[in-house]
Amino acid sequence: MFYEFPITVAVGKTRADPALQVIKLTQGLIHRLEIEFPDGCTGLVHVRVLWLDHQVWPTNPNEYFTSDGHVIIVDDYFELYGPPYLLKIEGWSEALTYSHTVTVRIGVLPKAVADHVYGKMTKSDIATLREAFGLSPEE
Repeated sequence: MFYEFPITVAVGKTRADPALQVIKLTQGLIHRLEIEFPDGCTGLVHVRVLWLDHQVWPTNPNEYFTSDGHVIIVDDYFELYGPPYLLKIEGWSEALTYSHTVTVRIGVLPKAVADHVYGKMTKSDIATLREAFGLSPEE
């Protein structure tokens, strides 16, 4: 399954008061994230994705993706373990003249399919990867 969600970052949406879009997915594994910034954003529109109020993308806390006329593509392995299967998209802009609509696309595979495609990972493998990237152990 591949989802697409537009988020409009209106004039006046600041880092302190960002545009917010709550998106509903299904159980599974997020294997791909795409964030498309249209021409005209000129690096002034900022977007990040959160899960349960924890920032997931970009990985570095309190940072945002930004671009202009470009699609940022992230291949990942992020499992949505249990309901609710919700993510939040936040966006804000330094621009004071125009609103901008950024498109977020998310690819979700059922875990059994993802395990087949990517190779089954044990809990130990996942813990090792999380540790290697400096992330907290699974909750």
